[in-house]
Amino acid sequence: MQRLAAGRTTVPQVALDSINDVLRTRAGDLEIVRTNAGYEMRFRRLFREPAHLLVPIAESAADLLSTGDLALVRKCQNRSIRRLARAAQ
Repeated sequence: MQRLAAGRTTVPQVALDSINDVLRTRAGDLEIVRTNAGYEMRFRRLFREPAHLLVPIAESAADLLSTGDLALVRKCQNRSIRRLARAAQ
């Protein structure tokens, strides 16, 4: 996402592979639920291990890359957050 924030519109394959690796770990079940309009099928997440907590983040990244307006991605202006992000790398 840093490349997008820097104005580049391509994402390295290694980043896409990482997102896909996390998406493949998604655990859950489809269920049918009653709604005011009738019925709806929903995916119920199961967080069986800590790594599953990354799945919603990977889904958001995939959604941004596939349907979002990448021109709107900006670098965070908060220096404390940027320091945290660099420390996590």
